[in-house]
Amino acid sequence: MSLDVKITKRFDGFTLRTEFTAGNTTAAILGASGCGKSMTLRCIAGIVRPDSGRIVLDGRVLFDSEQGIDLPPQQRNVGLLFQNYALFPNMTVEQNILCALKKEKDTAVRKAACAEALRAMRLEELAHRLPSELSGGQQQRAAGSQHGGALADVIHTSHSLHKAGGAESSGHSAQLGDGIKVDRPAVAAAELQQAGFVLF
Repeated sequence: MSLDVKITKRFDGFTLRTEFTAGNTTAAILGASGCGKSMTLRCIAGIVRPDSGRIVLDGRVLFDSEQGIDLPPQQRNVGLLFQNYALFPNMTVEQNILCALKKEKDTAVRKAACAEALRAMRLEELAHRLPSELSGGQQQRAAGSQHGGALADVIHTSHSLHKAGGAESSGHSAQLGDGIKVDRPAVAAAELQQAGFVLF
């Protein structure tokens, strides 16, 4: 699994230029607030269109300005965990996860994947609660379970997920790639094992 990014996006008073290659491992984009970290993730996910450049995921071109290629988000198989968790407020935890699994037409497979995501994030007892009835840490885990269920090739999270320690974060470590250990409270073990790599 590999990701190659070379893009330019112009804004008023600011031009984002990003170029990097990531392999089958955990990668991180570091920089000051407002430098374009989250914008880079949005461009990779297909939510924002770069002005120019090229994005290639494991040999598949997601975006190429010269060739006129710009795959929509639903065809990129890229998961993006937003800073506000992006849970549907009128849906239960279980319904939010099932919504992320809508590409799977087999009802039994969808339910099994949902059950596994709930189990991986210790959310079984909260499956029928609305987001407003969850703590902040529980909302993080529910949002992470959405992407675990969607089985994305790449998982992006546009915040640091820094609430490590305590009951909320225990048990959410996973092995990814060649012995690389990732420990983030909002990223499910099942999610990490299915993703090609994780980009924080």
